[in-house]
Amino acid sequence: MLDEVIAQGEVVRRIQYRTPDGPFAEFSMSDLASRTAYPFRLHLEQARVTPVMLARFAAMPGARVLLGTEFAGVEQRGDGVAVRARRGDGGEGELRARYLVGADGAHSAARRSRGIGFEAASYPHKILRVMTTDDLDAVLPGIAPVTYLFNAPRSISFLRMPDCWRIILRVPDSVEDATAMRDDWLGERLAEVLPSWTRLPSIADRDVYGVSRRVASRYAVGSAFLAGDCAHVTNTRGGMNMNCGMHDAFAPAGAMADALRGGDPAGVARASDERRRVAEEMLLPRTDRAVAGGDAWLEEIRAPAAS
Repeated sequence: MLDEVIAQGEVVRRIQYRTPDGPFAEFSMSDLASRTAYPFRLHLEQARVTPVMLARFAAMPGARVLLGTEFAGVEQRGDGVAVRARRGDGGEGELRARYLVGADGAHSAARRSRGIGFEAASYPHKILRVMTTDDLDAVLPGIAPVTYLFNAPRSISFLRMPDCWRIILRVPDSVEDATAMRDDWLGERLAEVLPSWTRLPSIADRDVYGVSRRVASRYAVGSAFLAGDCAHVTNTRGGMNMNCGMHDAFAPAGAMADALRGGDPAGVARASDERRRVAEEMLLPRTDRAVAGGDAWLEEIRAPAAS
């Protein structure tokens, strides 16, 4: 998929941190060239990645894509699973497999069917996401494709997408969604962080969504496994939840392939357990530090930038 998604996406090679006075830290991702063949971030919406994935998957021998088909339940049968699938016409069928991977999001039916807990702790704010096609360099000269603007205690994130900028702000839980969607509320928040920003950007789209902090109590029951938002969700700050989800798929899939070729079946559970450890001990604490912000967080940025 790589060539196609790179061609469609926004390749990001700079990450910048700034105050209203200008940048105070910037990182060039080319510094990672000795450690990875891909020293950049790639910004591309899931809605554009998914069709590329589907086309590749559908072309694989033995693969089937069943659209308009709902997961209706699963039973352990020996060393495999039997999945009940409900078609669009209301009829049901059964799919037999060695493994089930639930990757059906935060409200996962696959996770609930296995009785796996998913307790939540909400962050004390929501997220307002504003999409604009304006040239933000006119407002923030030298802005990088990933830029974090701080004016204590408030901040704004800017992400360059292939066809727009995303401007991301926090919304206190006490503020109604309808209020946060108003032009005057947005204008006041922008001016609080960047007083010189006196004109509202042109708005192509905007939305408000809540954020919570969750990790599944376990990632596997028998031959059923969890991955992605089905297994963990957190604040979007830092963009690590989706990356973590990709690795949730990659690591157990390799172990499953090995087991199906006659390798160690217990390796699948070990890979899944390791992914849960990463979410609990690395993903969530890292995100919490970024969300908390404050002087300590800014010092964590300044120190490596000065090295």
